[in-house]
Amino acid sequence: MEANKSQPFFASVLFDSTHIGYSFPEESSFTPFRPYLNYVYYSAYGSGLHVTEDVNRYRNSVYYVDYLIGQLLQYMEKAGWMENTIILITGDHGEAFGEHGCWGHNGSFSDEETRVPLLLYVP
Repeated sequence: MEANKSQPFFASVLFDSTHIGYSFPEESSFTPFRPYLNYVYYSAYGSGLHVTEDVNRYRNSVYYVDYLIGQLLQYMEKAGWMENTIILITGDHGEAFGEHGCWGHNGSFSDEETRVPLLLYVP
């Protein structure tokens, strides 16, 4: 991406790997949490049958997003954008895995669903 460094700009980046389906490359470098489900079955989601494997699939997707954010920040550093760029990183919701009887992110206002990371970088 080439930008005119003399002009301000706004960019919004959405990483959706942590949304249900919990996607990530199947390479071992992106799957430190094992065992994990090969696929999240919507019809069985919330059944509680494979909690550990479901949580590990989610954790692998978070691990992958962390990697992608690192790649983006490295690119910005190399491009010389860090010295005059405000960066805000946050999530749109958490995810419940059976806590309080809820699964996913639309069952309650519990900490699992509402507490999200918030990182702010101001040069």
